Amino acid sequence: AGLQGKQGRAQGLVLLDSEHLQLRLSIFDVRAHRARMGLVLVPKLPGGISDLTLSCYSQSPDCLLIKSASLVPSGSVPLDEEEPEQDRGLEVLQVAAECLRPFGEGQGPLLDLTYRLATDGHTHRAALRLPISVCTFCEPLPCDQAAYMSRWRSIEGSGTEAQQVVGCPVDMAWLRGEMVAGLGLGLAEGLDGPASVTGCASFTTGTLGPSGAPVSVGVLMRLEADAAQGKCRVTVRAKNPVLAQAFKAFVVEALSS
Repeated sequence: AGLQGKQGRAQGLVLLDSEHLQLRLSIFDVRAHRARMGLVLVPKLPGGISDLTLSCYSQSPDCLLIKSASLVPSGSVPLDEEEPEQDRGLEVLQVAAECLRPFGEGQGPLLDLTYRLATDGHTHRAALRLPISVCTFCEPLPCDQAAYMSRWRSIEGSGTEAQQVVGCPVDMAWLRGEMVAGLGLGLAEGLDGPASVTGCASFTTGTLGPSGAPVSVGVLMRLEADAAQGKCRVTVRAKNPVLAQAFKAFVVEALSS
């Protein structure tokens, strides 16, 4: 599913595939600081499953709030995106989350399922992390060279820059295409040579600032690739240190997988 899959944006992305059931992403809707997803539950064994319960919780509840998590019939999830034909008639786990402020990479919501099998009558449990990261709430900010460099120079202070060199295959077409889209970045024009990618995004939150408007935080990334050595240097700047570190960590994970 690639980077879009990591972000939960790939329709049909399989999040859990056990001998008992499959859980896959059917629909995903992100609007500013709010995210809603529908996860289709597909039983694999004769007789199916029963007594299904679920709990979804945030590892950073002061930063990422789980508004609701419920089991609903297929077709009743109120999202604009059309439901795939093969998912109709199945049960859907509906999860709604709201981002209040930046949270660390790996601190996305966790989902716990318990269910009983008709074949053995035993209760079973499955747990997984949902594909929501700080990049989920980033909106592209395309800009020119002057605007980007002005923003870059304005970000100073301890922890506001995160940098790491990662070994990875270098495919500049993928880096400038799928990676940039998956990260929610807008490209900065006039800065890149044949082996670099530079972009900017706005991380949106539901926290209101002094003016009464939701707070957003700028995040800037520059990636420098060395195809001969099979390495990329990732540098991220953001005025919020948690956001800088989390965004960099997500990019590194995407490059490494």
